[in-house]
Amino acid sequence: MVKVCPFAVVLAGSLADWRAWTGVKLQDGENFIPGGIAPVFASAEHPM
Repeated sequence: MVKVCPFAVVLAGSLADWRAWTGVKLQDGENFIPGGIAPVFASAEHPM
């Protein structure tokens, strides 16, 4: 193992999509989802 790859997988969705999928209301920046293995980065200003 060389190092962690923080963006190996990107799952794009609206903030509403993420709330429906996780039950968590995301805030701008890093968000921790219960049971998740990595933080979710959210941005209302720069949606994917």
